[in-house]
Amino acid sequence: MRDPSGGPNPARIIIVVVALVLLAVLGYFGWHRFMQWHEQEVRTAVDREKQKIEQQREEPGEDIFKSRKPKQPDKEKPEQEISGRRLEEVFGEPVFRDQDIDCAVLEQQIKSFFEYLEKSKGIGSGEKGAYEIFEEMINDLAMTPPLVSEETRNLSNLLKNRAHFFRVLGKERIKLVLAVLGFDTEVLEHAMDNFYNYFVAENCCEDYSGSCISDETLYEFAAFFLDTLSGQSYLMRRDAPIRALVYYYSVLVLDRAIEKGINSYGIDIRPRIEDAAGEIRDRNDLRFQRRYLETLDELREKYGGAPAD
Repeated sequence: MRDPSGGPNPARIIIVVVALVLLAVLGYFGWHRFMQWHEQEVRTAVDREKQKIEQQREEPGEDIFKSRKPKQPDKEKPEQEISGRRLEEVFGEPVFRDQDIDCAVLEQQIKSFFEYLEKSKGIGSGEKGAYEIFEEMINDLAMTPPLVSEETRNLSNLLKNRAHFFRVLGKERIKLVLAVLGFDTEVLEHAMDNFYNYFVAENCCEDYSGSCISDETLYEFAAFFLDTLSGQSYLMRRDAPIRALVYYYSVLVLDRAIEKGINSYGIDIRPRIEDAAGEIRDRNDLRFQRRYLETLDELREKYGGAPAD
């Protein structure tokens, strides 16, 4: 229906405008309700994840009301007495931290470690050996770090972060990770000590390794383990010695990040030092336990706090 003068019908224009306004209002409230529902879903997922982590922290059958005395380092067993025969089988002649770090020796020990993996665990096939697979894994993880500050922004990020290692590494390369994690604690301690000194500590053994793992990459993964629900959940699913060691080395990496001014997430290291000390102090199967606690005491003094017993 048109206006007698030949122009648009004013009544129809009014009806169209009102309809558009109503649709906009309904759309706004619909979107608002949807976002409220979505945020509630994310909060529920986060709360559920936190509850799982807290439940995993409780040891089965443990009386949570009963105080536990910290397990003290075994001072009767010096580090040099660590099962030499077993370590020589995997690494060759062991080298300990109280000796000067020799990059050539560390390189040989790391190569021996991966050769042992190939022979005993069947890792590595075709043209790629276990060490080459490991290098590819490091490069892929460096290019695809996990989420830290964005983890709980939405449910998709949280779920993606939980499966981060499997998504980046894939099923076949996860076998190498599981093979390494399957070693006994003595071997794992020595391996992690070698890797930290070779790829991380000081300026790393760059002349031998080709390049250090960047502090930025190390920081992203330390932050993941220390400051995200997915990282905490991942560690709680690991054996206690592995969890303690990852906490410890993550704190060392965080300390490096703070010194270099790249603690972009603003993580407070002080409670993380206490968490790491608690994990290590509760273990009586860590041969380098005393050294770990002494290092954490130095960090506690550096950043403020009471010394560990």
